[in-house]
Amino acid sequence: MSDVTPPPAPAPTPVWEDFIDIFLSPTKVFERRKDDPTFFVPWLVFIVLSAVIMIAGWSLLEPAYRADSLRGVERYIASHPDLPANVVEQMRSGRGPGSGLTKYFAPVGAGVAVLLVGFVTWVTGKIVGAKTSLAQAFMVSAYSYLPRLLGTLVAVVLALVLPDTMLNTAMHLQLGPALAFDPGATKLTTMALVARLEIFTLWTTVLIALGLRVTGGIDKSKAVLAGVIAWVIGAILPLAGAAMAG
Repeated sequence: MSDVTPPPAPAPTPVWEDFIDIFLSPTKVFERRKDDPTFFVPWLVFIVLSAVIMIAGWSLLEPAYRADSLRGVERYIASHPDLPANVVEQMRSGRGPGSGLTKYFAPVGAGVAVLLVGFVTWVTGKIVGAKTSLAQAFMVSAYSYLPRLLGTLVAVVLALVLPDTMLNTAMHLQLGPALAFDPGATKLTTMALVARLEIFTLWTTVLIALGLRVTGGIDKSKAVLAGVIAWVIGAILPLAGAAMAG
């Protein structure tokens, strides 16, 4: 009786293919990675590329971010009329501690957001009955955030083509309804809510729902519910911050 040699195992798919498929065929990515849910590589790539785009385009992005900062400064000054004149002048000049570091802090903050969203993804999965593990949830979050790199590129393009009068908030550097709102005449909570409706936030939410469906073994209706829950949870913090600032 002759021995039968089993066919060789297929070679593992390189990670770089995931970076393409997450835009074109995300189900394949989650199917491939659900049994080996490492998230470090896509997470690190997201942070590094975010930093490169942000730093390279900062001269275009800065006016919108500075406008948001100055509105916050004016609100703070108005609520603290006893501030010394020299402190008020320094705050309005934008030369306070940490000024000029936003372009470095923003990518790091985005990386932290991926981890927080990974935890939210896991909690959301538990709510809808998904069997997604915490490691799988972090993997889903890391890959789901990759389309936001396009969002950062879009922000740079919008900063380049929009008239100066539109560069009065970073929320105008998004593809969404926030473009139609004047931040000076709109409540902060309203701006925070409409910002959640921009295309890349919605894209990430859809990918999270899809990732939970693949890794958690849930049906389409539960995946849709998971996406809605994740979106709502993601809206709580910015809405609470806007309410406090307002």
